[in-house]
Amino acid sequence: MAPGLPRAASRGALLGCLVSACLSCSGPPRPDPAYIEEIERYRTDRVQRLQQPDGWLTLLGLFWLERGETTFGSAASNPIVLPDSAAPPVAGRFFYDGASASPLRANRFGTFRSTSHRGRPRRP
Repeated sequence: MAPGLPRAASRGALLGCLVSACLSCSGPPRPDPAYIEEIERYRTDRVQRLQQPDGWLTLLGLFWLERGETTFGSAASNPIVLPDSAAPPVAGRFFYDGASASPLRANRFGTFRSTSHRGRPRRP
């Protein structure tokens, strides 16, 4: 073994450590501004979708429907009771035939009319 080899190896190791330390001081890489903009746009759109009248943030509860008619509103006599601030005493009813449910809402006269999210009436 040559007498200068251990010293040369330790100099190389020291130099490698210094280079590594200098490179790590530059900080993490910065993300692409277009990527940041895309993420922010997605978050904004998601919050808007959640806050829509039919979004998940307007969900008041999950209730099982029995076959036939089920009324809902703020009155305690309804099978589905909603908060007073959310609905009138009888806001409407669901008619469930075992396969699908048809929502019926009460109008200002207390009678029910068929509604559909597609704007077409449904039969109870």
